[in-house]
Amino acid sequence: MSSIQAGAQRAYAQARKAEENLKAKAKAQADRQAGQAARGIPGTGQRGNQKETKVVVATRVRKRQRQKEAEEAEGLTAESVEFVRDDDGNAQPLAKARFMVIKFLQEREGHAEQSLEQVHQATKIDLSAAANSSLLAALQENPKVEPLRAAGQGLRLRYLPPYGIRNSAALSYVLQRLTDGLRSESSRVSTELGIRRSLLLKETYATVGADIDVLLRDGKCQMLVRNDDKEQVLFGPPTGAAACKSVRQLWHEHRVPKADDLQAILVARKVRTADEMEVRKQRKAAAARRAEELKRQPKQRRSMAPRKVTNTHMQQPPQAGS
Repeated sequence: MSSIQAGAQRAYAQARKAEENLKAKAKAQADRQAGQAARGIPGTGQRGNQKETKVVVATRVRKRQRQKEAEEAEGLTAESVEFVRDDDGNAQPLAKARFMVIKFLQEREGHAEQSLEQVHQATKIDLSAAANSSLLAALQENPKVEPLRAAGQGLRLRYLPPYGIRNSAALSYVLQRLTDGLRSESSRVSTELGIRRSLLLKETYATVGADIDVLLRDGKCQMLVRNDDKEQVLFGPPTGAAACKSVRQLWHEHRVPKADDLQAILVARKVRTADEMEVRKQRKAAAARRAEELKRQPKQRRSMAPRKVTNTHMQQPPQAGS
């Protein structure tokens, strides 16, 4: 058994033990409250005068618990993780082996199709072996892999990039169609009018970045450039006739007034009043002061330990005349 598998089993065993302890404590508490109610102890009677104790658990802990329950519902426990074996006899998780094979297919020039024997020689994982049949089935169902079957040939695998873009010709063809919307051939992306540039750089061919620059320079596509540089989106070529040089020059020479100049123009044209502008300035100044005060306050670190909140004060009998 590998160290990764043993560590995963220990982690799941600890989680199950903690869950059993919580269930035992909850059952003991319910039995204790039921016994108090049977003996007529004050504070355990009808609603409104009943003692309640709630355990406040950190959000991170609750999130992890929900993930664990979802994994158990899908059967993703440590015992159910599938492994495949390579030629050296080493066991690897199925997900890691699948990633290795897809990466190998993606790096082939032109995303050329590969036989199972070629995959075996490159990754040392025999897909035709009975022990690795689950990996072969997972690859055939993966949206990034295109299984090919031809008469007189065995099964061959080929990488399937987003929108089927394998070269510059396919890239130009897809970008030309973006004005009407398109659907990815791998069905991983719904119909849309733009393509994320990072998706093409990561999951298509090696020189796609240079080809995108050429298409942008030739006006065969356009790109939305954001100031934060987080994500650039490619669109189809602009439609309609281009504006003449004089119109473009007039557009760039015109500047929208800012700050006080803009407010003065709005007041002069009676779009806003001076009182409205003054109230707006005061509101913005108050919000800025409040934000600065909150920024200076020390942040309190939240504890991960569960906290108990109880209404023990309700155990006291009501006072006379209350």
